[in-house]
Amino acid sequence: MEPLEWGQAVGGFRLSASLDKTTFSPCEPIRVSLVFRNVEKEPRPYTAQGADFDYDIDCRTVSGEPVALTAFGTRMKENRGHGRRAEGQLPPNGQLVSELLLGRHVDLSLGAKYTVTISRSVALGDGTSAMVVANSLAFEVRE
Repeated sequence: MEPLEWGQAVGGFRLSASLDKTTFSPCEPIRVSLVFRNVEKEPRPYTAQGADFDYDIDCRTVSGEPVALTAFGTRMKENRGHGRRAEGQLPPNGQLVSELLLGRHVDLSLGAKYTVTISRSVALGDGTSAMVVANSLAFEVRE
């Protein structure tokens, strides 16, 4: 297995996104593996609703056009922050591993080359929040 690529550390956390492959057939499930890691020397608090709610997905064609959300993706985005949240502490180097089915959230029904960037909001110590952004991924759906 290749080493993970990571986005920049923000608020004591880093986020990594990866795909098993980079070329897919139409309607083939595209699974994005996510690793959310505490990079501080102390435990860090976090909250979670579930992977479908916790992560923002920015998917674009290679020309930069945003890819439309599916009905499911729209519902997840609209309901983010509502309902129950689990609170926890991630120990130093502790991590949460999640998987997203990208096609549930964005419309990948057309053959094209895409990029996707996934992010997650984290609370900062001063009562504000910031986005932890993963490394960007490139992939293709071939017709």
